Amino acid sequence: MPDITPAVLTLPFKRVIAIHSALVDLARRKLPSITVDLKVARRIDSLRVEAETFDKRQKALIAEHTGDDNKLERAVEFQQKLDALRDEVIEIPAPKSKITEADLPKAMKGDDGEKNAAGIGAIVADLAPEFFDLPEES
Repeated sequence: MPDITPAVLTLPFKRVIAIHSALVDLARRKLPSITVDLKVARRIDSLRVEAETFDKRQKALIAEHTGDDNKLERAVEFQQKLDALRDEVIEIPAPKSKITEADLPKAMKGDDGEKNAAGIGAIVADLAPEFFDLPEES
């Protein structure tokens, strides 16, 4: 069966930011191989511009709604604009290959070894289905 992966994905900013954050969290762990490290790094890099754009626009909104005393002004208007920014749909490049179960960090030996694999379910939930190939439940 031929791969029908689209060249681009159309997602809201909030979804792109969740994927980017999950990839960064994954990159901070000891991954199974340098090949997997590079795979994750390429995915992070592919979303860098969008993450930076979101960050700049969010900071501009905060600056626009912050008074001289650093208190948030017009909170309802601010929240509406922030929600609109998070819900804004953008296009991102689709990954050439998805992260798989074999790519995930494993528990290591030693006192803190299990920390390497802790919380993987939350990371996978943020990556799937666009960036993680979730296996079928048995």
